[in-house]
Amino acid sequence: MRAIVADANGLLMPFQFNFNLQAELQRVMGECELLVPSSVMWEMRKLAERMPEARTALSLVESLKASRGGIRARVVETTLPGDEAVLHFSVLYRAPALTSDKGLIGKLQAHGMPVIRLKAGRYLEISGAL
Repeated sequence: MRAIVADANGLLMPFQFNFNLQAELQRVMGECELLVPSSVMWEMRKLAERMPEARTALSLVESLKASRGGIRARVVETTLPGDEAVLHFSVLYRAPALTSDKGLIGKLQAHGMPVIRLKAGRYLEISGAL
């Protein structure tokens, strides 16, 4: 099963742009596991205090943790902060990262890692070789 590493803004995208994250990930990657660094989960919890989209994104991660097929999620423990953790796990697992953070995208590309990002506000696209 392929892995995808999620950044906080990657988890927020479907609720800000109104698209089905699971369907889009399934379309571009097939069955896969969404790896969410624990520092990203912490960031999402802080955002959830003031952003309803973040609360919904956290609920989505929790429901995908219980999933048995298609798209699943797993929180991976780390002491690294959000972007550093996403880069670390992307390189470690040779996994694309789900993000729209331009700074992080540049770092991922510098390491030869593929990026999954929103295109035209309605579908996901992979840039870089898997």
